[in-house]
Formats: sequence, structure tokens, C-alpha cells
Amino acid sequence: MNFNLCREYMSESYDQARRYGSKWLIIERVIGFCFILLGAGLYIYANGKTVLPFALIAIGMFELFSNQVKKYFWLRRHLKSKLMNAEVELEVTEAGIDSKGPFSNGHFEWGGIEKAVRTPKGILVWPQKGMYWYLPESIAGRETIDFIQSKIA
Repeated sequence: MNFNLCREYMSESYDQARRYGSKWLIIERVIGFCFILLGAGLYIYANGKTVLPFALIAIGMFELFSNQVKKYFWLRRHLKSKLMNAEVELEVTEAGIDSKGPFSNGHFEWGGIEKAVRTPKGILVWPQKGMYWYLPESIAGRETIDFIQSKIA
């Protein structure tokens, strides 16, 4: 299967990895709510005579919306890279997954994949060394993703 590393793919990859592949998104939101509650409580306790509650509320709001800021800079960095609009070819076989791109070729054996997380839109795969990669169901198809998940589990 072939696909392009376009803006839509990069955006979907980031969203799926943050939501289903990382616990930090939930932790950041909890921290943001705690700062807001602490700021509101301090405002009530101090009768609004100090600036600290407003600073805590601002930090909490930033934590709540920091995912959008991080996504903007992540996308910006990837959209300016050499891989933008590059075509990648993946082949899923009984032996593993072969990838061919404009700058590198790779082979992942099933034993070399640490974990895979199924998302509503595709699958996230983490090799033992290196970064995760995301395979959307719209490109690979449900059968291929089911096959990958059965090999890793």
C-alpha cells in the first residue's frame, strides 16, 4: 500500500497518538483543572486582593489548551521537513512490515514491535527502538490492521 505524508495524515497521526498513545493528555488536563480550582479558591480566600489567583487561573487555562499549541508547532516542524508529501510504501507480510520511503528503507519483524494500540481511525505501532508510526484504516483497510494486531498480540 502506498500513501503520502500530507498535512491530513500528519494531523491525524498527531491526534491519534496524543489521545490513545499517551497518558500525558489526561494528566495535563487534570493539572489544568487543579490550577484553575486552586486559583478560584485563592481568589475567594483573599477577597480578590492579590494577583496570584489570576496567574494560577491563567496557567490552568494554558494547560487545558496546550495540546493545540503543541500540535501547531509539531505540524509546522513536520510540514517544513523533507518528508512533506513524500510517498511511502508499506508491505505487510507474515515475516513483518517492510517500508520504503524517499530517504530510507526498513523492515520490522513482528518480534521487534513492542506494542500496538488500536484507535478508532487506525493503529499506532511502537517498535522496540525508534518512534511510533501510525497506519490509518482509511489507507490500510480493516483486514490489514486486524492482521497487524493479531501478529503483535
